[in-house]
Amino acid sequence: MSGRQTGMAEPVQDACQWLLRRDPGPMPASEAAACVAAAATAGGGARQQLDSRTSLLPTGVYTVDFTTSGGFSLRLAADDGNLEVRVDEERRELVVDGAPVPASSGGSPEEAYADVLVTAAETTTSPDRLAAFLDTAEEISVQYDDETQGIPAVRLSARLPADGAAAPARNAVLWLDDFYRPVRIELSGAQQGIDFGLTAVNTGWRLP
Repeated sequence: MSGRQTGMAEPVQDACQWLLRRDPGPMPASEAAACVAAAATAGGGARQQLDSRTSLLPTGVYTVDFTTSGGFSLRLAADDGNLEVRVDEERRELVVDGAPVPASSGGSPEEAYADVLVTAAETTTSPDRLAAFLDTAEEISVQYDDETQGIPAVRLSARLPADGAAAPARNAVLWLDDFYRPVRIELSGAQQGIDFGLTAVNTGWRLP
């Protein structure tokens, strides 16, 4: 553990031994999933700028405020004000022009569409969703001495299955800070034959 990592939460230390040891070679998917989920949970929540390029979420830029401890919640808002997603212990819903639509994959066409958008918003914020797609990775490479946005970072590059509900992306790249919390996430690939990309930048994780 480096000096910058003083105060790392014990569950994160336990889950992230591979990275703390700076082990070489591909990282086991299960260990990457557990580490990132533990770190994101310990981080308590953050603010995210989410850039969507076709599919999953309509093309545009979104601001997401989310919490990861004491129950997961998020509020996503499109910068143009026309779309909102709300998730907490009591609801998962899409709001369009002020009208809420419950998210349900088995519901009406409107509810199924809402579920696609809500799931996309959760994918880059929810510790459980992050763990779910990392756990399906065929291979995860690690670059220990990388940086993003001018800060030191560990980069995880994951090759994921082309299809599947848990992991629609083909490629995922995550940059983790000193406490292994995601500070940048890039997802790319195709879902139902449509190319997509998501870039998420997180700021404001709480101090350990």
